[in-house]
Amino acid sequence: MFHFKPQQRLRKTTDQQLLSQIDKAKKNWLWLRKTEAQDIDADPELTQKVRLQRAKYNFLFMEARRRGTRALTLNEGVTRRY
Repeated sequence: MFHFKPQQRLRKTTDQQLLSQIDKAKKNWLWLRKTEAQDIDADPELTQKVRLQRAKYNFLFMEARRRGTRALTLNEGVTRRY
């Protein structure tokens, strides 16, 4: 009657949360990087925030790769044409 084990269901929800965190971290990192590039006087605090956000994104991305997480849909960054 039940096709999924509770552990599999929990893993799916955790993977979806991880993917949403990765998307948020990437958007925030790119926004901070763009802000830093537009700033004439690059504030050291802003530079540290950019580095921290990049490290957070890389950590989440590597965790998703380690877990073998796959996105069910393509995100906007992949499908957008320049």
